[in-house]
This record gives sequence, C-alpha cells and structure tokens, in this order.
Amino acid sequence: PIFKFKSLRYQIIFYIVLASSLTTAFFTVISFYIDFQEEQGLMEQSLNQIKQANLNNIALSVWEFNTEAMETQMDGIISIADVVEVKVLNQKGEVIESENKAHEKPLWLVYHKLPLETIAEGKKESVGHLEIWMTLDNMYFRLGVKIGRAHV
Repeated sequence: PIFKFKSLRYQIIFYIVLASSLTTAFFTVISFYIDFQEEQGLMEQSLNQIKQANLNNIALSVWEFNTEAMETQMDGIISIADVVEVKVLNQKGEVIESENKAHEKPLWLVYHKLPLETIAEGKKESVGHLEIWMTLDNMYFRLGVKIGRAHV
C-alpha cells in the first residue's frame, strides 16, 4: 500500500477517490485530444476552401494582370476568421498584392505556400504563389474555453 491507514474503510475510500480521479483525468485528456483534432480539421477545411474557391481565380488574375479580380479574391480570403495575412507573389518572388489584418498580433502562426498555376496554350504554367498566414490563437482560445467548462 501507498499509505498506512488506520482502518480498511479509509483505505477503500482513498482508492475509490484515486481511481475516480485517474479515470476523470484520462477521459478529460481524450476529450481534449478529440477537440484538438476537430479544431485542426476546421483549419484544414478553411485552407481547402481557399484552394478550391480562390487559387485558380487568383492564378488567372495574375496571368491576366487583373488586379481588381485579384483584390476581390484576396478580400474573400482575408475575411476567413483564422487568416491574418495573404500575399500573392510572382515567379520572381516579388509581392504583387498583399492584405493583412493589421490590428491582429497573433502569438501562434501557421504558414502555407500554395503554387499558382494556370493553363496556357494547353500546358500548365506557374505564375507565382500564394502565401497565407493563419493564426492558431483562436483555436487555442476555443480549446481553453472547453477546458474551462470541463472543470466547472
């Protein structure tokens, strides 16, 4: 035994409380892990949404030098909650267009670099790339709220 108890009753109570605490901790960790995976999935969905809805249009805008259409696409991307900065760069790495949420100063960032390609004369042409910075701050905040609720 871990401790010497005066009676069997105290020993049983101690082990019941210990088992209950360990079980609660185990299920809390499992729940947090599942919540974390769901949050990461939501960020991945946002990135996939950008790839499907915006990437080809931005590539075409770069190819055609259509800055108005490019700005419209970038406005849509920057409006996504976790996106804090977006840049379109040409093949030389020069910034063509950039938007950010200057008022936000995130602590945790994830960087994504996506190729911009278009079809010209029947073959795929690289026209540059799209850089996206997404914050993890919102995800960590939501997870913190869930942890706080779990302990109330």
